[in-house]
Amino acid sequence: MSKPRSEIMTAAVAVLQKNPQADFQTVKAKVAKHGDLFPIVYGRAKALLGLVKSKPRKDRVATTGSPKRGPGRPPKGPLAAVANAHARKARANGIQPTITGIDPAQGLAHSVNAVIGQRNALHEGLLSVRKQIDELLQTEADKL
Repeated sequence: MSKPRSEIMTAAVAVLQKNPQADFQTVKAKVAKHGDLFPIVYGRAKALLGLVKSKPRKDRVATTGSPKRGPGRPPKGPLAAVANAHARKARANGIQPTITGIDPAQGLAHSVNAVIGQRNALHEGLLSVRKQIDELLQTEADKL
């Protein structure tokens, strides 16, 4: 899915269609009323008209989850630190990462199991305290 062309790009393409041999400065002077022409726009306009060889542009959305990295590996780039932090936290909590990150159902199940484990540990502690109190009361009752 491509974006609509900007006004400066449309003007640069029109100038290059009329004169394919025009250099950057000539095109820049002719499209000055539409805005500032950057070299990348000039180059893309020439590539669009087939005046220079160029590789096909990649769709950035399609390349984000490249299979070369494999599932569970954090992405490279400016968000790598955040992704690494999430991956470390997931590993510390025993959650298996998926291709898209942590599976919400697995994360919820892990949280519920952690809460149940804490509840059971607290229940065991309370039973232990109750048993000790019952034993102390029994020993005091035996003394009377």
